[in-house]
Amino acid sequence: MSMNLKKNLCGAIIIILMVALTAVVLRFIVLGQTLPGSQADKRTAIIVTEAERTFMLGEMRAMLLGTQQILQASLNQDMPALIAAAELLGMKKTHHAPSGLMGKLPLGFKKLALGSHHAFDQIALDGKDFGDSEHSLEQLNEILGRCVACHAAYRLETANSN
Repeated sequence: MSMNLKKNLCGAIIIILMVALTAVVLRFIVLGQTLPGSQADKRTAIIVTEAERTFMLGEMRAMLLGTQQILQASLNQDMPALIAAAELLGMKKTHHAPSGLMGKLPLGFKKLALGSHHAFDQIALDGKDFGDSEHSLEQLNEILGRCVACHAAYRLETANSN
């Protein structure tokens, strides 16, 4: 095999691998497993299994409960309870997701969700550093804005319901 043929073959293999890698990144990091919205419901459908849907809805209910606990602790001027509630919803909460789920979630959803978990961690840290429940409420308001944006943009569908 001539040197030019070897170089051309190596170049072609590199291009094929780059295209394949780009496709994988696009599918699993950017797009996820989604369907576009419909006339009736313009939100992007995220296609998950029933078990993944159950997990995600449970996580959302936990975030709602934690939000209520943070609000109650703020009203009671109970910074230790506020901090504890925020810590439960931080980034360590993301380690319990079913395998394969993150690849199904579009990048926009991941940014909103992970941004919220980071923000809960920040509430806990700032609560320890400043002890200012007003500041915590401002932070919580920003998180709720992410929740509203996410629910306005996405819906969950199971693979057999679409």
